[in-house]
Parts: sequence; C-alpha cells; structure tokens
Amino acid sequence: NVSVEDLRIRNVFLYFMQMGKCLYTGKSIDLNDVISGNGNWNRDHIYPQSRVMDDSIHNNLVLVESVENGEKRDSIVPEDIRKKMTPFWTYLRSKGLMTDEKYKRLTRSHDFTPEETFGFANRQLVETRQATKVLAEFLQDAYPETKIVFVKAELTSRLRQECDLPKSRLINDLHHAKDAYLNIVMGNIWYHKFTRKYYFNNKWDEKNVKVKYILCNEVLCEDRVIWKGVEDREKICRNVRKNTAHVTRYSFCHKGGFFDQMPVKAKTGLVPLKKDRPTEIYGGYNKSTATFFVLVRFQTDKKRDIIFMPVELLFFKKFLEDETFAHEYAKKTIEGIVGKKVLSTEFLLNKRPLKVQTMLSLDGFPVIVTGKASGGTKLLITAFASFLTDWEWEKYIYTLETFNKKRVAENLSHSKKEEDAITKEKNLQLYNLYTEKFDSHPYNKRPNNPIEILKDGKEKFENLEKIEDQIEVLLQIQGLFGRKNSGNLIAIGGVKEAGVATLSSKLSNWKKNYTDVRIIDQSASGIYKTYSENLLDLL
Repeated sequence: NVSVEDLRIRNVFLYFMQMGKCLYTGKSIDLNDVISGNGNWNRDHIYPQSRVMDDSIHNNLVLVESVENGEKRDSIVPEDIRKKMTPFWTYLRSKGLMTDEKYKRLTRSHDFTPEETFGFANRQLVETRQATKVLAEFLQDAYPETKIVFVKAELTSRLRQECDLPKSRLINDLHHAKDAYLNIVMGNIWYHKFTRKYYFNNKWDEKNVKVKYILCNEVLCEDRVIWKGVEDREKICRNVRKNTAHVTRYSFCHKGGFFDQMPVKAKTGLVPLKKDRPTEIYGGYNKSTATFFVLVRFQTDKKRDIIFMPVELLFFKKFLEDETFAHEYAKKTIEGIVGKKVLSTEFLLNKRPLKVQTMLSLDGFPVIVTGKASGGTKLLITAFASFLTDWEWEKYIYTLETFNKKRVAENLSHSKKEEDAITKEKNLQLYNLYTEKFDSHPYNKRPNNPIEILKDGKEKFENLEKIEDQIEVLLQIQGLFGRKNSGNLIAIGGVKEAGVATLSSKLSNWKKNYTDVRIIDQSASGIYKTYSENLLDLL
C-alpha cells in the first residue's frame, strides 16, 4: 500500500543514511547515532520545532540535525546553508527525488506570508467527509440558531499526546465520553482562535498554530479569554483522568433476516420450509432470529417456572396483536426449550417486550442480554460494569496494549521506551489486581467468573519465560471485565474460551447464585434509572 512517490522518498532517505550526509546542511553524520537515535541527529519531520504544521510526507520528510532545526525555528533556511546546498537540492529535484514545493520551501529567501500561514491552519479546520457534512446539514436544519463546529480527530489526538492522556479501547468504554469532552475543548479553542477572527497581525506569536503552543498560552477572542493556557490544560487533564462518566447501551428489537438462508437436514426445532411440512421429515431453516424476549410463567406436570422466552421475528407482529396465538406460540416454544409438555402459560410484566441489550442487575452486577443460545435454553450476556482503576494502571495497561499490537503487526516492532516500561514485577502486580477485582463485589457476581482459574494459574503465570506471553495473558484477562465475552487462558491452565458469560433462560436456576435480579431502565444519558421488582419474587 505504499505509493511510488513514498518509495522514492524512502529510498532517498536510505541513500543519505548510507552516504552519511544531512540533506538539510550537508554535514557529515555518524550513522550509528542516527540508527540508534542517540546524539543530536534524528529522522523527524522538520515541523516539530516549527510553528506551522504540514503533515504531507512528500513535502515534509527530511533528515535534519536537531540543533540546526531548533535554531531555525520559524524562520527561513539560513542564507549560508541555502547557498551551499541549493545546487544539490536542484539536482535532487531534477531527478524527481524532491517535490517542487519542498524545493521552494528550502530555497525561499522571504518569510511566510499571512496567506500561507492561514492555509496551514485551514488544513486543520476543514472537514471533507461527505457523511459528516450531511449530518451537519441535518443538525443545522433541526437547530437553525446553532453554530456547527467541525473538529478534526487529529487535533484531539495531538492534545492527548501533549497532555500524556493515552486512549485505550480495551480498558472500558469511557473513552467515548472523554473523546467527546476533548473534542468540545479543542473545537471551542480552534473556533474562537481561527474561525471567528483573522488572527494574523504583526505579532509573530499569533501565527503559531501548533497544539503544544496554543495549549500553553492564553487564547483571546474579542478581548474575551477563551483559554487560560497552562491552568486550563491542567484542568482538562484532571477531568479526563476521572472515571465518572455514565455508560449506556441502546436496546433494540432485532430486524433483518428471519433465519439462516441455507436449509438444513431433517430434525426438530427448525422453521418449516413450507406450511404443513414437518421439519422432522423435510428439514427446514436453522437459527431463527429472536427479535425480543418476554417473561412467561409456565406450568408443567410437576413444576412451575418463569422463562425468558425468545419471540421470533417471523411471528412477532401476530404475537403482539393476537392473544390466543400468543399463548399457543408460547406453549410450543417453551415445550421446545424445556422438552416437557406445558399445561398453561401466563405473560408477566404486562407482556412487555424485553429488547436485545436489556440491562439486568444480578445482585448489583450489571449485565446486558445480547441474544439466545443453545436453542433458547441459555441467554447470552455481556458484563456491563466499567473496569475502574488508578490512572497509572490505566497507562500501564495501555502500554501493554500498544506493545502487543506492534509485536503482532507485520514488520512492526515495539520501541525501547515501551520495552523498558514493562517488567515481570509490574505484570505480576497487575495480575494480582485482576484477581482481587474478580474476587470482590461487584465482579464476584459475574456469571462464569474466572476467579478460580486466576488463583490456580498464578504460579504458571509467574513461570512464563517470555514477557510477551505474560502480556498476552493479561490482555485476555482485561477483556473479561466487559469488553470481551471470553478469553484464552490456556497459558495459565484455563481453556481457550474461558469466562463465556451465559445464564439459563429459566429463572429458577438463577436462585442458585443470586437473590436479587431486576431489570434496569435508564435514560440515554444514564442520569435517570428505574428498577423493576425483584424477578425472583415472581417465582
């Protein structure tokens, strides 16, 4: 996926590495220092010390001495270097190894014009994705008095880098709220600094569009302080490190296909190919889609029980509208699940449809129902308690995650910094933290809790020779706190899919592990919640 132009630039770079010359100044360099990253030489873009940003690899990639680059700052290339290097730069351009724009920037003898600087800023403000534009039009129509402000994701990413606020999707789902907060912060700053006024004047400081500079300095708009600099920067860092955001999940009724489109061979429990064609003889369709669930109390010869009964998409309209059909459907469905004759059925909670991703509280441990399994005998669930820990541990888990991604990615390797930050001692401490959490409330109420695997496998974890194997185990365990429904714990004596969270569809089986089970209804913001009665009291 590398373009010809990218390959050209890379080859030029490698050429200068072998040649031992700096493209910017023509000075001799120690290749060992460049390769190891030691000394004053680096392969960075030219803009880190500059006040204008250009992310174009074609116009910006250059081998440069850090000291020279730092002294240059926002000015043009010094005259003595221009005179010395211009013939060589001209030769590179003639061979197609340097773009015209790069040549122009290196040989220019005058400073940046306001229009050029404004162009640098504009490239950070303009959003070109069509879907985003359409959404903005809808919002503008709905709220005509509102100003729609675009924020490029790169700005938020740079803010995270400058403030040391790493983002991990594996730890919990709170990063969505934190990203929204940071987008509001950056959108407000950039809108007032760049969009609402023509900010270029005779003061050179006003031309700085780098995130690091802006975050550390006061931003004014029409004599009003929009950003206080370091004070506000520290404030947003404190806010992002908090884990107080609400997490909600949208519940819905399944739509789409009624079942798998490929017919299967004859057996019971299938959807008939045609009316009056028994599936035991003719076969049928498998894996019918459950659009929602209902709570049904049913009576067999010897037992009364309550079941989370799936309602198939194929029949849901008639089920809701025709009471006689609903009872007949419930009897037939429950008989197929429990394997016994059902004498009577009674719909609970006023026949309320329990949508996919309905939230339940199991003795205070929140889970969401994601579907059915094993023909309706089980409910698939996902833990919904956000994993919370100290900020330092969050950063360490992020380091493990980044290290592992680079390790498994083709042609990528972890950096020395990441390697030094990860130790077996810290890994063991994190392992103990996971064990403590699974052994205490609320995670001790997690269905199929892997606590025994962790306790029994501690010695095996300590004895893993490769630190990469320890990292893999820790990331698998981290996923069991909610982001994943199972984890591969073979390395510590577990199984490939440990911790798969399921519940029996019959409530009588829940009484073995829980005393209080309630349905949680919450607003989209998560601020308002209501709890149903204890479902186990209905038995």
